[in-house]
Amino acid sequence: MVVHIEDDEERLVVLWREGELQNSKLVAKVVDSNFRQIDDLAVEIAARGMSEIDISATENLVQVFFDRVSPIGPQVEYGVINIEEGWIGLSNRLLSGQIGFVDRSVEFGETIILVSSSDGWQIRSLIEDDSYRNSDERSFIEGIRFSLGLDESSFNILVIGISFAVLVLGILSIVSL
Repeated sequence: MVVHIEDDEERLVVLWREGELQNSKLVAKVVDSNFRQIDDLAVEIAARGMSEIDISATENLVQVFFDRVSPIGPQVEYGVINIEEGWIGLSNRLLSGQIGFVDRSVEFGETIILVSSSDGWQIRSLIEDDSYRNSDERSFIEGIRFSLGLDESSFNILVIGISFAVLVLGILSIVSL
């Protein structure tokens, strides 16, 4: 459960598993302090074999991590609940395995996920990129970065590397004349 206070009004994000392991489902709702559902903010999805639900709250979003068994084996799934804009999006497959632990670093803007799988334990990092919020003011360079699927720091490293390579090639061509 996550409590979100907006204009002196409490909104609760609640998640739970219903049913037995083989027929379980994930229920996610946004409710008020009296546990009445707000608008149509409720989702139920099949989550056969679900053993863990973890949530990580950011400033505007609630990140949801859960595991379930699919035809290809156990997998960790990801979802987002946006209270302010009023939408719930669940069931995006992240990786194979079962959740061991989820924690969020506010300072670095990333969520750390510890997962057990047939390959052993894995530590994964989910990095937040908030630059999509200013999509109206996006420049040509940011469009290239989004197309490449890079976060801001990785893109800056790539740009510096390309700039350095062009500088070295320019100096070599001038010296060879």
